[in-house]
Amino acid sequence: AAEAKLLELQEAGAINKEYLPIDGIPEFYSAALKLMLGDDCTPLKEGRVCSVQCLSGTGGLRLAAACIGQFQKGASIYVPNPTWGNHNKIFPREGVPVKSYTYYKPETCGLDFEGMCADLNAMPSGSVVLLHACAHNPTGVDPTEEQWAEIASIVKKRGLVPLIDSAYQGFASGDFDKDAWACRYFAEQGMELYLVQSFAKNMGLYGERTGVLSIICQDQDNAARLKSQIKPFIRTMYSSPPQHGARIAELILNDPQQLEAWKAEVKVMADRIIKMRQLLYQELKANECPGEWEHVINQIGMFTFTGLTPEQVDVLTQKYSIFLTKDGRISMAGLREEKCKYLADAMKDAILTHPSTPPSGGSNPLEGSDEPAAALTDSLFKDVAMAPPDPILGVTQAFKACESADKLNLGVGAYRSEEGKPWVLPTVRAAEAKLLELQEAGAINKEYLPIDGIPEFYSAALKLMLGDDCTPLKEGRVCSVQCLSGTGGLRLAAACIGQFQKGASIYVPNPTWGNHNKIFPREGVPVKSYTYYKPETCGLDFEGMCADLNAMPSGSVVLLHACAHNPTGVDPTEEQWAEIASIVKKRGLVPLIDSAYQGFASGDFDKDAWACRYFAEQGMELYLVQSFAKNMGLYGERTGVLSIICQDQDNAARLKSQIKPFIRTMYSSPPQHGARIAELILNDPQQLEAWKAEVKVMADRIIKMRQLLYQELKANECPGEWEHVINQIGMFTFTGLTPEQVDVLTQKYSIFLTKDGRISMAGLREEKCKYLADAMKDAILTHP
Repeated sequence: AAEAKLLELQEAGAINKEYLPIDGIPEFYSAALKLMLGDDCTPLKEGRVCSVQCLSGTGGLRLAAACIGQFQKGASIYVPNPTWGNHNKIFPREGVPVKSYTYYKPETCGLDFEGMCADLNAMPSGSVVLLHACAHNPTGVDPTEEQWAEIASIVKKRGLVPLIDSAYQGFASGDFDKDAWACRYFAEQGMELYLVQSFAKNMGLYGERTGVLSIICQDQDNAARLKSQIKPFIRTMYSSPPQHGARIAELILNDPQQLEAWKAEVKVMADRIIKMRQLLYQELKANECPGEWEHVINQIGMFTFTGLTPEQVDVLTQKYSIFLTKDGRISMAGLREEKCKYLADAMKDAILTHPSTPPSGGSNPLEGSDEPAAALTDSLFKDVAMAPPDPILGVTQAFKACESADKLNLGVGAYRSEEGKPWVLPTVRAAEAKLLELQEAGAINKEYLPIDGIPEFYSAALKLMLGDDCTPLKEGRVCSVQCLSGTGGLRLAAACIGQFQKGASIYVPNPTWGNHNKIFPREGVPVKSYTYYKPETCGLDFEGMCADLNAMPSGSVVLLHACAHNPTGVDPTEEQWAEIASIVKKRGLVPLIDSAYQGFASGDFDKDAWACRYFAEQGMELYLVQSFAKNMGLYGERTGVLSIICQDQDNAARLKSQIKPFIRTMYSSPPQHGARIAELILNDPQQLEAWKAEVKVMADRIIKMRQLLYQELKANECPGEWEHVINQIGMFTFTGLTPEQVDVLTQKYSIFLTKDGRISMAGLREEKCKYLADAMKDAILTHP
């Protein structure tokens, strides 16, 4: 129902595909937090909770890990033993050591509360302790409310920092308030804490990657400063979160009628799982399966931790084709009534085939800490500074705050129609309508995508870029994965460079898109620059570029803009590209080609792909990042592809196997909505041609704006030479205006652009060309 409503809102122009704010949709994350913490939550009332939208549970945990690594240096995180496997992998990616504490008691298939408390009491003050809010994964074993209260008391007394992972609210017991009890109790104890919420299970938004990270702080000031520092973590990981799942959740959570309907649907799911527990228990008792099986009905949530050994699991899999994890964890949600007896009989056979006694030991207390037990009195985040606003997105914030009727936003790179409106492409609208039909017919659903995404999408995207006759494609030596638009692909490339090209620097053009300089250091890759732009001519400094390329150490990575260089709009000619490729190959450099504007630059997809295709045929290994934000207008859906051309098929397969863990520990699997739209368009010849025609409309309008602005600058005799306005290409014009001249445009004329004088031609309208030209003339005369 929410998805149908979203289509209606989009057709009415009430929503679009624009980039979300870096922190996501406030109406979503605020409602989600209220769902968890309740109406009477003290930290909420006091305004000392900082929240951001994230990519489901994994994405929230990764952002929390970044906070711990940055602001709690030296702290370890303690996770229950056992815990969800990804917990142990996420935190080290941000330099946070992972240790474990006693949780599960094999002898009873229940909680080892005594061992847990002993371990909590032994943890050093300032350590982070990860707690499952409810329906512990994988055991299904939760503390009682009395035990939770005792745990909270120890955590506070020891000065520990809770990180509460909530993946199953409502889905565990069927009661949202009951499943939130532990979170709400901790929130009222005066501690700073992390809270991660996922809407994968309870809203079924597995493949839409929808969640919230919240941090309860000591005061409002801490919360504001901390949020300002979390935004750069997001900006360098995927720029801004995907919108589709969050918009669905926003509609449901903020509509009282839909909220209650959804809660009833979740209770249906929870009740079915509880029923499966009861039926399996009855069948195990009926067939006299060796062992005690009360834990099957005493455990809670999606999983049952059976106690089966790996050998017994092998019997289930090999003899009965029952597939489960080696630790004996069964997903009760995957069990059907008709299969309960089959499973129970298979379990009995496995246990009789491989008899075992439960492992002994249970608890394994940590060594006692010499630190005095003392609650934290200072805020964890007292030394966190307020981060400066993002220089590009900050332009939009200033524009929105301006009340002038003449205001003009030429900052953010998003297309606008002649009426100044966002344009959701007709082919995109048609694809979304088709997706809803396919979902109603059961052909697609909201399940998790594979870690590498939708093959039909990324294969078609790569073919669009490299063409039908690409040698590496024919030889099967290209490894590709779906990613979160351009930023997400660059971050994955950075992880590869940091891991597999240790010691290598990446060289970026001077100037370049600002985020390039920030993404790579997050993965330990030093960023250096090479000569690119020549201010005297507002064109390419080809001689300086070649000299710098020739001076780079072999093995260095060189970042190249495929077309429509951002921010300058200055591209090499085909002859210059060939010379650049020759130097790169001769010097043993590794190209990383960033393609954000295919088709959008010239209106010709093949022309805009020329450099990529030329490099691909030169026998070099290279990285290629594609974004569909601009050319398909999927800004807010975060849709892209990372491809790596390798030396052979074996290298490509091994490399892909290593990229998957990078994805798994960042957001588990990519969001599906934008990729499904692109998949439909790219694989339908008729829709593909229609889309290319739409992209040409956008490209041609931008070219027209260049011509009109140039004419107005010549007509008003604006000081300077302005041929570069029509010679540059793509979304941006690098005007050559100084920061002081930009200030005149902004302060006197309410024309908003970045301080480097970059103008987004896509934001300019015909009726405003003279206004802009006259303002530029005034600014130049005021500050020659």
